Amino acid sequence: MGQKTNRVARTCDTLAFLSYCASMSTGARAALALAEALIPGSSRLAAADEVTVRRTEELVGSLHPALLRAWNAAQGALDTAAYARRGRRFHALGALAQDELLRQFELDPILGKPLALI
Repeated sequence: MGQKTNRVARTCDTLAFLSYCASMSTGARAALALAEALIPGSSRLAAADEVTVRRTEELVGSLHPALLRAWNAAQGALDTAAYARRGRRFHALGALAQDELLRQFELDPILGKPLALI
């Protein structure tokens, strides 16, 4: 019985997560996916999540509103580049494909700039 309960709980968590993701804008999904890919977490550092993204947006916006617009534009540029290179938005790619793209972006003379901004 305990295994069935755990499976049901995981299914509910998955459905809630998918529902939450569906309600997010494309920009919010890109921001979250980029944050999760850049800060995967470790034994000493928590993985990035929605709170990380929200707090970072607040910090960047408090520095200067134009900086927040640039930060959002950088995320949009990387999300669009992912679509152009892989045919899928950044958040829709698997972790391995995201990591590979980030490494390509780092070496790209144009896409390295928005990546450095975020």
